[in-house]
Amino acid sequence: VTPCSHLPMSVGNIFNEEPQSVWEKFETVTNEIQVIPQECLSCKYANHCKGGCKGISYIKHGDFCHKDDACFIDLIN
Repeated sequence: VTPCSHLPMSVGNIFNEEPQSVWEKFETVTNEIQVIPQECLSCKYANHCKGGCKGISYIKHGDFCHKDDACFIDLIN
């Protein structure tokens, strides 16, 4: 089970682990993903997009706390 197809991580295997254990790990990761990056807090869309694609942030920076490099607000400005 992966939280996102872009994330190079697994939260478990439902064939080898108890479903509750996999679900708890999944919830831990998805709670981390909901964190809005500091540089996005002043954006009026922050509560909707949460900083964009967290998979890209994780791949590029190693964590979920960075804003998406393809932010549509940056692209239109």
